[in-house]
Amino acid sequence: MSVKAGWKKLVAPDGQTFSIDPSSVSTNVQDFIRESVMGGEGRIGDSEKAQACFIECDVILKAGQKTSALWQDGIWQIEGRTRTVALSEDAGYVGDGTLGDGDKIKVKYESNSAEEVFV
Repeated sequence: MSVKAGWKKLVAPDGQTFSIDPSSVSTNVQDFIRESVMGGEGRIGDSEKAQACFIECDVILKAGQKTSALWQDGIWQIEGRTRTVALSEDAGYVGDGTLGDGDKIKVKYESNSAEEVFV
């Protein structure tokens, strides 16, 4: 999904934008997972399990950008060629700040809900 969406940039709650590695993007806009319940006769129904909505990607820091700007809480968005995913205002950083190749840093933000807008 991530490469097809043509992900372009990550937008922080304060409006600051960050370049990203488009191939590293993973998002989830559902707040639950539905699973089948199996019985002796086969499938007998389903159950729902709560899960957080999230945006996860590798950010490519540019000159003058500080990692501390990545730890903000609020509405985080990731914009692509065909869609934008926006987490709700309760979004917060949950990643471990793992450094990747070169100037990349892995980030993950989670919230209770999210919106996906197709353009």
